[in-house]
Amino acid sequence: MTENNIFTLEKISKNGRLNKYLKECSMILKQKDDSGLERFMKRIFGDCVNYLEKVLGFYFPRNIIVEIIYDADRYAKLKKKYEKKFGRKVSNKAFIAGFSHYDVIYINFQSHFEGKTIANFIVDLCLTFIEELVHSIHPNKSNTEIIELVRSTIEGLLEIKLTDDSKQEYLEQARI
Repeated sequence: MTENNIFTLEKISKNGRLNKYLKECSMILKQKDDSGLERFMKRIFGDCVNYLEKVLGFYFPRNIIVEIIYDADRYAKLKKKYEKKFGRKVSNKAFIAGFSHYDVIYINFQSHFEGKTIANFIVDLCLTFIEELVHSIHPNKSNTEIIELVRSTIEGLLEIKLTDDSKQEYLEQARI
């Protein structure tokens, strides 16, 4: 998982999904509708799942839910507990944990939202969702392999074109 994604978008389709998300999110933020923002983020997650299933033919055998954590300290404690229990480092942005009958993707809201434009917030959130979803069904793939799949998927999902520099930076961060 990359830690500080700021993307340069080469092209945003006027009638594309990202443009629709931008309009909706701008309205939610303008109204300061916190519950609306959470519903919006969870709908984006659902759109990511549907895209992966319908367009790429992925199959998710377990239920996957999203828990958005707004308090950075709470996320840090949860992350530390997970790392200690499983002996595996996870991202400061998000991680997926498996339970007996379902998986949970924990999202650190602050790392996705603070200091970003609305477009970068949405692109970053979609990248995180897709990355964690791919991890859920391909746990043994390297981060670099997953990043290569994610960066190509994001352009189709959001109907955008990332600049080559943004794509390369995203890939380089995955190799760190």
